[in-house]
Amino acid sequence: MEAVIFSKIYLACHEEEYQRFFFSQIEAVIFSMIYLACREEGYPRTMKEMCAVGTVTKKDLGKVFKQVLECVMMLLNV
Repeated sequence: MEAVIFSKIYLACHEEEYQRFFFSQIEAVIFSMIYLACREEGYPRTMKEMCAVGTVTKKDLGKVFKQVLECVMMLLNV
């Protein structure tokens, strides 16, 4: 299931409306997808833990996570 979600997000990043968003903060998008996958699989991690691994800030991760979550919900028609 996660592979389908990630592939749909990858395809969506090639659309014009998402292109600027995805390429401007690609690290935050990647960490957001990892954060979402961890939550879905029952291994929740905090955003603070995710930020400790990379260079993205908690504020940016939270902002991008909301946008990624909206995109996933739209693609899954939920």
